[in-house]
Amino acid sequence: MSRRVKLPVVERDVPSESTVELLRRSLGGALSPGEVALAGRFVALQSQPERPLVVLFESQDEAHLWVGQGRVRKAPVATLTDPTGAPSPELHAVARDIRRLHTLGEGARVGVLLPEPPGAIGRGVLVERCRFGALVRVLDGRVLAVGFRRLWADESLLN
Repeated sequence: MSRRVKLPVVERDVPSESTVELLRRSLGGALSPGEVALAGRFVALQSQPERPLVVLFESQDEAHLWVGQGRVRKAPVATLTDPTGAPSPELHAVARDIRRLHTLGEGARVGVLLPEPPGAIGRGVLVERCRFGALVRVLDGRVLAVGFRRLWADESLLN
């Protein structure tokens, strides 16, 4: 009788293309030109103009909107309007964070909030911006998918 044994996975210095593609997809996919033009703008749905939302990215006919508490919603661009209600402090912070992501370019030195241990801060280089974050090569060589709320420019790495 045989039994199945799980073998350990070895991390590589350069991840395979499939691994990078999985990371990219986990962040909503790669950005296309023009998708960030309205990122960080406050909008509302025509059906609920009193409820402000934040544009994370927008294609020609569809926008992805931060609803609140980590939730994202898709909506046709034609259904968006200016909000009549005031954005909450949370929405202001989200708008700031998504705009900050889109000011960073490939090769930018960044700080990241690491998943483990909780609260740990890492440093790395931005490899590629995605719709909801970026691929970052941290100093130990790993490439991580980092959400836009856990990423910032790190000027201390310019040496």
